Amino acid sequence: MFNDDSDIKIFGKSQVDDKNEAALLLEQVNRQRANGNTEKARKLGVYLAEIFLNDEEINKHIASAVGKVPKTKYSMDQVRILIVFSAQWCLSHRLPAALLSNTAVNSFYDKISETRDVYNDLSDGPEFSFYSLAVREGPTSADAIGKTFKKLCDRDDDESNDEDFVELGKRIYNKTVEEVVSIIDKFEFVQ
Repeated sequence: MFNDDSDIKIFGKSQVDDKNEAALLLEQVNRQRANGNTEKARKLGVYLAEIFLNDEEINKHIASAVGKVPKTKYSMDQVRILIVFSAQWCLSHRLPAALLSNTAVNSFYDKISETRDVYNDLSDGPEFSFYSLAVREGPTSADAIGKTFKKLCDRDDDESNDEDFVELGKRIYNKTVEEVVSIIDKFEFVQ
């Protein structure tokens, strides 16, 4: 005859999947730490933050990227935000593992947070959300970023310079991505 087995608990698939996922994550953490990638990611984030906190380096970067620099402080703040967004995008998409991307981005912001005014400028506004949407929705990332940059610089009402600001945003984005990818390559992450 049949026995009553109502008191027997069967572990659901989700509990098993969660345990497997946790084990895989732990294995990846240990592997990345052992091959030196975790420390490289941490150092990369700090290195990039130090570049972006250095006004002389930023101005040199802007000059090499665009030639023509915006005149207002607000526009210059928007340039810095775009540069930081572009660097963060590279960190999030160009490292060999999401774990390393998170490590690099966290150390990047930890270093930036030591300079309150820069950190507050970056964290208080909606710019990162607008740029994130732009790279997802635009036909090409640079075109979408340029248009978003123009809007964020309040250039919608000045038709004579609209294209200049679109091009400026595109050039800043492209130059930053190019330079950050080059820096990432120099860290020689193990694949």
